[in-house]
Amino acid sequence: MAVLKKMGRLIRAIAVAIAAWQLSACASGPFETDDGLSSLSVQEVREQMSASDSLDDQIAESVLWGGVILNTQNLVDGTQIEVMGYPLDRRQRPMLGRDPEGRFLVKSTDFLEPVDYAQGRSISLLGQISGVSQGTVGEAQYPYPTIEATEVHLWKENELPSKPRVTFGIGVNIGL
Repeated sequence: MAVLKKMGRLIRAIAVAIAAWQLSACASGPFETDDGLSSLSVQEVREQMSASDSLDDQIAESVLWGGVILNTQNLVDGTQIEVMGYPLDRRQRPMLGRDPEGRFLVKSTDFLEPVDYAQGRSISLLGQISGVSQGTVGEAQYPYPTIEATEVHLWKENELPSKPRVTFGIGVNIGL
């Protein structure tokens, strides 16, 4: 009888651990998204640009993009951020271990502090494709897909990549 009680407790503990793990995997990102969001990636838009030199069919498409900040400039009417795009994980965070998708520009009507929005920081944003801006990378001409940002999320520098915090194992953990 005592063995059955212990097994019942063990099964309940395992069930609770599995439920906690599955709930942690359901965590969402910083943005509420709906069905109106385009699935176009930075890379797909860049490929369409090189095929037709315009984005007429994609203007006003709502997108969720992210990447690493390359440069931040404050302008008279807001802020412009140059971003190296990366695919996003299920929590809307850029996956920096993947291949970059290309550069794009983010325009915001808000003043965004360049010290906070510094080179190397990870960023995700919701916005609408507004066209192509011509720029340079070094001495080469570079057409940038341009996004009018509606929401911007700056990821914390010390924030670890998202993963469940539940682990199973046998041994000693000192928590370092």
